[in-house]
Amino acid sequence: MRNVSVTRPTDVPRAPGVYEFSDTTGRVLYVGKAKDLAQRIASYFPGDPEDLHPRTRRMLANATAVRWVLCASETEALVLEREWVHAKQPPYNVRLRTGDGYGGISVSRGPVPRLSVWRGRRPANAETFGPYPGTSNRDLLDALMTLFGVRTCDENTYKNAARTGRACLLGETGKCLAPCVGTVDAETHRQAAVALKENLERPDPALAGRLEKEMRTFAEALNFEAAARRRDQLEAFATLGRRQRVAGETTDVDALAVSRSGERIAAALVSVRGGVVTEVEQWAAADDPGLTGTELLETVLALLPERDSTRDLLTGHPVGGTRAPRGDAERAVLAFATTQAEESLVSTSLRRDDPAENAAAAARIAEIVGAGAPVRRIECTDISHTNGRHTVGSVVTFVDGAPRKDLYRRLNLRDLGGDDYAATRMLVSRRLRPGGMGHDALPDLLLVDGGPGQVKAAVEGRGEAAAIATALGDDSNPGSVPIMGLAKRFEELWPEGADVAVRPEPNSALGLLLRHARDEAHRHALGGNRRQRERAAVRTGLDGIRGLGPARRAALLSRFGTLDAVAAAPVEELATVPGVGPSLAARIREAFTGTRVPAPMTPDDAPPQSTP
Repeated sequence: MRNVSVTRPTDVPRAPGVYEFSDTTGRVLYVGKAKDLAQRIASYFPGDPEDLHPRTRRMLANATAVRWVLCASETEALVLEREWVHAKQPPYNVRLRTGDGYGGISVSRGPVPRLSVWRGRRPANAETFGPYPGTSNRDLLDALMTLFGVRTCDENTYKNAARTGRACLLGETGKCLAPCVGTVDAETHRQAAVALKENLERPDPALAGRLEKEMRTFAEALNFEAAARRRDQLEAFATLGRRQRVAGETTDVDALAVSRSGERIAAALVSVRGGVVTEVEQWAAADDPGLTGTELLETVLALLPERDSTRDLLTGHPVGGTRAPRGDAERAVLAFATTQAEESLVSTSLRRDDPAENAAAAARIAEIVGAGAPVRRIECTDISHTNGRHTVGSVVTFVDGAPRKDLYRRLNLRDLGGDDYAATRMLVSRRLRPGGMGHDALPDLLLVDGGPGQVKAAVEGRGEAAAIATALGDDSNPGSVPIMGLAKRFEELWPEGADVAVRPEPNSALGLLLRHARDEAHRHALGGNRRQRERAAVRTGLDGIRGLGPARRAALLSRFGTLDAVAAAPVEELATVPGVGPSLAARIREAFTGTRVPAPMTPDDAPPQSTP
């Protein structure tokens, strides 16, 4: 192993091996392999740095050292490179991120099957069909419901309808068979689901003929409403046949295509069975400009999840057990995969999840605030209140551009009449003092939601925290934490002490990262504010009722959903909640109405039946 300065080394051997670039902290930035180490490493140091790809320039700007290790062969170098990438997770290597891809239709298992759409990961405990490229899954769902009447509601909606005896709008209009309210029994509904699944697997042409015949019969009988329903079902049936056929009926292959544009790549893996597309998986990643097309394909292959090795895999550049397409049918499959990869380049946004882009954003932040070290840990604050009440402060943490939800914190602040500046000062003071809010490290940057006013308040809070640290003899130095504001109106950055705002490009890595942090802080603070309001509502409505403790209050809200629903519920229904009973139900009803209500009669209280 040899370590040298990141300036071009002169004694690199002309042999196969693996090399890595690292920064001042020892973090590995990039790992690569080469059949000729000297030639490959020299390519990072051209006469004019502008000749390098922008992504490579950013990596070299952060790198301070390069090292390499010799291997016996190029194959051995490939294996070692994969091991290093897996172990060290370098941010500038290709890291595939699963795209949304295409979804399909699922039918849940159970006594009352549910029809729904899926996208990405196939749902568990359900039979899945698709994908259906070129067809809207929502349109297909509507068509299937119109044809077969299988329910689409979630379990809570279904149970609520069964409890109240009221069907939803779909049940009332006849689009759903409504087994929840007994319009049909569970077995009839299950048979409809079986017919639906059979038609998804192979649409029955006889069904279309029957629907058309019934439509004409109803129209001749002037039953136009029934005729219109058959017409809708006939149109819906046509949707079932829109599965993507790309090859002959005997074609069973998989095809992988990789497309690159600018600083991004996208990959698509298409599975075809019987000439029909049965699976389309898509991935996206930041490009590695140092790789040739063949090397990039090898890299993507190594990162893909395991697949059925008995199926042929077609690629444009046969490597690692793949092969080129043979015949028009297989070429059509590979062309379809290439189209999906190119489409994914347009539809998938990478910047928020790209470590290299986040590293570039961190370097820009360090430049703006004048930090001498990389800005890796960013914490963002936000204040939420309702008309000056239920004030909550939020602090969210991002490390290397990624949210660390285990480090999110909320703080209930005393109500300050809506004074955001005072709340910001209080929150920052609590956060930056030693051990503040349970943290054992200070941020490299504290971002506050707002402009110069909020920044000034945050600086005052930082001063309070620094004074506390000094009094305690703590050397954490909270006074050194840089503070910057992000004003929402014009998306402006206000560094501490600045007279002029900095306006990053809206879709730049810097803008996306800081907006992501600000939005997370706002969401987190808003959730705390909402929880306070809900607790206050429960205390106002249900506190003080004899015999009604926290567990029974929770059971009431779980059953009825809201305090208003509890207030409107009849005493007999309140009594059915576990732990409540007739007497407590009467007291609850009395608390809301102000009128004494008799407890509902139980079977044991019923008068004896007289005998003839």
